[in-house]
Amino acid sequence: MRIPSLLFLGAVLQFSAAVCSFADEPGPQPLTWQDCVGLASASNPSLLAAKHDMESARALYYVSLNNFFPSLNLRHSFSRSGDNSGLDPDSWSAGANMSISLLDFGNIKDLKSKKTSLKKAEEVLRQTGVNLRKTLSTAFAELLYAQRKIGLMESIAELRVKNAKMVALQYEGGRESKGNMMRATALADQAKADIEKARLSLRTSQRKLLAAIGQDSLSVAVASGTLSVPERQPEPDIEAVAQNSPDVKVAGYALELSRISLESAQTDAYPTLTATQSLSWTGRQEFPGDRSWGVGLALNLPIFSGGPTSYWQSKSSANQLYLSAKESYRNTLLSTRHSAQNAWTALLSALYDCSLDLEMLSASQQRHSESTIKYLAGRMIFENWETIEQELVNAEKAYLDTLRDTALAQAAWDALKGKTLGEKP
Repeated sequence: MRIPSLLFLGAVLQFSAAVCSFADEPGPQPLTWQDCVGLASASNPSLLAAKHDMESARALYYVSLNNFFPSLNLRHSFSRSGDNSGLDPDSWSAGANMSISLLDFGNIKDLKSKKTSLKKAEEVLRQTGVNLRKTLSTAFAELLYAQRKIGLMESIAELRVKNAKMVALQYEGGRESKGNMMRATALADQAKADIEKARLSLRTSQRKLLAAIGQDSLSVAVASGTLSVPERQPEPDIEAVAQNSPDVKVAGYALELSRISLESAQTDAYPTLTATQSLSWTGRQEFPGDRSWGVGLALNLPIFSGGPTSYWQSKSSANQLYLSAKESYRNTLLSTRHSAQNAWTALLSALYDCSLDLEMLSASQQRHSESTIKYLAGRMIFENWETIEQELVNAEKAYLDTLRDTALAQAAWDALKGKTLGEKP
């Protein structure tokens, strides 16, 4: 169970007041996580580009299907020629030609390649959604962190200023040295400067979130939510996580495409069989009456269609590309296994750090409360009291940093698991 610190409580109250006052004024409203997901789904350029690429791959797949249907061509022509025979130089003709490929292994492989390309484009779209979720989760967490840090820095500054005044009174009463009084004043000034630096970091975090959601018109973003510690999940199957990773699946489809390309290179030496039928009319009038027809079968067997060594060189090139794709897939799988294990370890470490830092924060609060009483009673020197106070400040910052690091580790782990943009946190 968490024990809220005095500084954190003050930070939350100050930030809540800032958000409320901000909401009363005309301007951007706080964005929830679902708001960001909706905006990113509709406006993120990378996601929209991936959707267009997928639709293009789908259209090319349907284009390949047409190779298995008959083709029909209509023609209507007129020509005029001249000689000394005195015959009518005008000639009209009309006709229709239909053909269908009965056997073409190239068309089969092309259709298979386009279907695999479509699956790859769909997986790339999923991969883009997964990466976007990670980017958006990171940006959202960092903005929450930046907003909360301003409140924390203001609370620390308030504490430092109050302590500086207290030490100054001790100095005026002859119970404290001038150096210690100057030290307390310097710490108060440093705390005020930290507020300004936190505000600068806030602007950077706002820009990062706006870029993730793909917003051009907005200039300010306010995140609505809290940084919390996620529940620990069961021990995962790293191999299953790696196999389901979008990076591995995209690499798998790339390997499949290279294999199909190798098979297509081999079909260049296979025969093709085509059936044709034609019907035509010719004569001296625009709608001639002399009709003729024809049907046929054409078997084509390429021998040296591209040159004596073209087939073997094309096959060798495709084979080398296939071997390269196999190694790329293996490298992606190995790398993803390591990344998955590393991401899980980082998440667990962050969860342990949250528990430990919260415990240290609770202890620092108690020590600071006790030391302040001792210092005012003259039972503790300034150096020891200031050290304990600095420990409290460091504990407050460390716990906030750990909350942010945990959120970033969770985002990285979700990406390795293949969690897409629309899935719940």
